Amino acid sequence: MSYEAPLSKHAVAISISESPDLSVLGLGKEHLVDAMAEVARHLLAMGARLIYGGDLRPGGFTDILFELIARYRRDADLGDERLGVTNVLAWPVHLTFDTQQLRDLSESLKGVAEIVFLTLDGSVMSHEDRYQIQKREATDAEWSDGLTAMRSFITRTANARISLGGKVDRFKGQMPGIAEEALAALKAGQPLFLFGGFGGCARDITEELGLVPQTTHRPWPSRDAFERFTWESLNNGLTVEDNSILASTVHVNQAMTLILRGLLRQRVALGADEIVVKSGNDLSVPVTEFPPPVLRVAIEPKTRADSDKLGVALGRLAEGDPWFKVSTDYDTGQTIIAGMGEFHLEVIVDRMKREFGVEANVGKPQVAYHETITQRAFGKEIFKKQSGGRGRFAHVELEVEPAPGGGFAFENEITGEAIPHEFIKASERGVRDAMERGFLVGYELIDIRVRLLGGAFHEIDSDERSFHIAASLAFMDAVKKAKPVLLEPIMRLEVVSPREYAAAVIGDLHSRRGQIEKTETGVGNVEVISALVPFGEMFGYTTDLRAITDGRGISTAHFELFEQVPAEQMSELIARLGTVRA
Repeated sequence: MSYEAPLSKHAVAISISESPDLSVLGLGKEHLVDAMAEVARHLLAMGARLIYGGDLRPGGFTDILFELIARYRRDADLGDERLGVTNVLAWPVHLTFDTQQLRDLSESLKGVAEIVFLTLDGSVMSHEDRYQIQKREATDAEWSDGLTAMRSFITRTANARISLGGKVDRFKGQMPGIAEEALAALKAGQPLFLFGGFGGCARDITEELGLVPQTTHRPWPSRDAFERFTWESLNNGLTVEDNSILASTVHVNQAMTLILRGLLRQRVALGADEIVVKSGNDLSVPVTEFPPPVLRVAIEPKTRADSDKLGVALGRLAEGDPWFKVSTDYDTGQTIIAGMGEFHLEVIVDRMKREFGVEANVGKPQVAYHETITQRAFGKEIFKKQSGGRGRFAHVELEVEPAPGGGFAFENEITGEAIPHEFIKASERGVRDAMERGFLVGYELIDIRVRLLGGAFHEIDSDERSFHIAASLAFMDAVKKAKPVLLEPIMRLEVVSPREYAAAVIGDLHSRRGQIEKTETGVGNVEVISALVPFGEMFGYTTDLRAITDGRGISTAHFELFEQVPAEQMSELIARLGTVRA
């Protein structure tokens, strides 16, 4: 039985080139490459066909696409025989290659990707016709006309376009390539997604559409052509708020959530022999479940003036980023920010400074562990306090049990009027507060079912506060007996490495407690290694991988699940992070 992926009939064009703003943003070209790889990976995994006007430079973006499609090829039983990547070569691009080079390339990509050769006016050439043409350098006029023809061809062929980065000078053609492609999409009413967090031409266009504040004001040919368009001209199924987030984020998972949401919502007529994705009641768009953060740091304002603005800034950033969480450490009173990795939190801190004028001191990154229980247990607390006048009283009995993957559940099994309804609600709040404080070393408890079994109250001395405290203490009493453990975030890691370095890469992953799931031979002389690795063992991994592979290895990582920390490591962590509560 075959599975038809949600985007199996979609052709999505990707526009990307180097951004002049990377260094200003504290980023490097590798960040842009990783972002492009992640965008392509998500789309290929969802079944989309990617269209790219590449130039075949060794180690360039085209190579990344070819490698990714080798891993995410669609099911042949679908009856959709199109290949995962179509690389469209403009006349002046393929003119610089000789016949044997082009023959070898086409042969090496069989079953993986296809090459489309275009004439100067944008018509498709057969491969045999192209092989009859002698290699030569293109003229400036051929570059200008040929690139425009290619961009027009891709606009007619694709159902949507995603743009990121983009040169604003030293380009070939009438205007920056990203700009010409975006302008063609806007004029054609083609859905356009502007992923602007990496700066460059894509970011400039979002400024012209009013999605982000004007910051660059830099001139480039035909920039004023975008003044007649608005954010609604993007026609991508997203709200203005969604598009504003997409225009400023560098967090790829956040961007891809928005892009996939737009693609699924969009009414896209694909042609007589292809499906139509409808909006409204015809399409059920699944609710996105966001993984919990895996890294956290303490943060504090640098000055009193920053202190007044810090809470507002963090609140605004959390509203626009479902992977970013803000909390308070109950023991120290520190503000804690948590996210999906070091780069994610670095971007958050940078945005606080750039967008809200807030400067902060940031602590050392820590893995965002969780805690849970491993067996059923009973807990009880009789809370009494008498200091003259009205006293306090609450009696709570409850039971806890593991609920793997089930989150938190609170069930009231008290019959009759043993405890009034308002005190039951207060008891649930007390349990929730205790879960947030944790038991072993202060990390949040998760995946626990709590049953309120019984208790008692006093007509005069009982109140909601008393039951809040009693339930919290009864819960801690039960957790202590339920064999609590630490959970660590596990990442799904994929490494693409030249074959000669694969053994060293695998050895390094084993040293990080990684579990190798599979290794595959990719396009060219590369190995694709899939593994599950504890997040706490991955600090600095990108740098280490480059050292191991002589700068030629790339990796992508995503949160997979929380898993119990092995006993030996748990003892070491508890000794380092704190003492088990008495």
